[in-house]
Amino acid sequence: MSRHYTFFLSFLTLTVGLLGACNSNNSPETTAEDKAGNTAGNGNSIRISRAQMDESAMEFLSFIQQEVVNKIEAPGFVRVLPQYQVRVTSLTAGHVREVYVREGQWVGQGDPLFMLEDPNIIEMQQVYLENQATIASLKSDYERQTVLAKEDIASEKTLLKAQSDYRSALARVNGLKSRLEMLGINIEQVEEANFVSSIIVHSPIEGGVAAMGITRGMYLSPETEAVEVVNPNKVYLELSIFERDVLRLAERERVRFRLGDGAWLGGSVLYIGQKVKSDSRTVSVQVQIDKFSDNLLPGMFVEAEIILEGIVTSTLPAEAVAEVNGKKYALIKESQDGQNYTLKRVEVIPELTGDGFLTIINATDFPPGSLFLSSGVERLISE
Repeated sequence: MSRHYTFFLSFLTLTVGLLGACNSNNSPETTAEDKAGNTAGNGNSIRISRAQMDESAMEFLSFIQQEVVNKIEAPGFVRVLPQYQVRVTSLTAGHVREVYVREGQWVGQGDPLFMLEDPNIIEMQQVYLENQATIASLKSDYERQTVLAKEDIASEKTLLKAQSDYRSALARVNGLKSRLEMLGINIEQVEEANFVSSIIVHSPIEGGVAAMGITRGMYLSPETEAVEVVNPNKVYLELSIFERDVLRLAERERVRFRLGDGAWLGGSVLYIGQKVKSDSRTVSVQVQIDKFSDNLLPGMFVEAEIILEGIVTSTLPAEAVAEVNGKKYALIKESQDGQNYTLKRVEVIPELTGDGFLTIINATDFPPGSLFLSSGVERLISE
């Protein structure tokens, strides 16, 4: 019995010694963790020390009040105002005798574009002069028949015929005179029988020659476009806005736009279309450009943003919000113990603001002056 008892006492002593050694080794590690302040509490609470925050460049901040600008992105094109884009045709048929301009050339209002000649031009002057010559005799006969009719010498039928002949001839003369003046023919020279066989077509506006549809010697009919003149200084933007966004628009809204990756230029909404295009479900919006740029040419594609009236909202940096299981959370400062802080995970409803900030829709759910961790939220929540 004494041998068994002695062995049992030795075994019990060894076991107690080992347990003591294990407890002795674990105790210093636990103390070190507590001093570091990196223990997670129960539920939604997280503990963090000032040293950890400084090491990760974290800080506390309250809601930042910012003016959030809503905008509508829209593609569009540079267009020319209708009165500054002219497709020049001839008012009469003829052969092109001379061409005075070339594509890309700048012309002033009234500058010659081309010369047209045709026998019909001479014939119009001749017919005008012949009818003009009969006016005097027809007018005299009409006046004489009027006097005779008053004296019951001439019949009313004779008077009416004289009146009809005179007024018909007068209408033909005035019509021919207007046509000749539209062609640029000097009426005084025609009445002196100084006929011309050609006319010069002039530019009705100042601008650049955008297209040429004529060459020397070709026959030009009145319906043929001879020269297109465009003034690129008189341009505007035509944007396409989806129908769902039209009701948010108003005239004089500010617009910014650019060509490719170029600098932003400014403008304002001038006109909002009144019809939805059935194929694209968009509405045309015209934009007046603030300042003309030499880089803006008709037909160019632009990227535009219509700036709507802004509102002041409560925002947080995007790094202050993290997503967990489909919900968004921030870490709010709950309490402080010396250089250690207790943070609480709270649900927020963010909306993208831009420039790295989020608008917090439910900001009024938190007490005024609440402080939130500025960054590193996703890492701390995931731990």
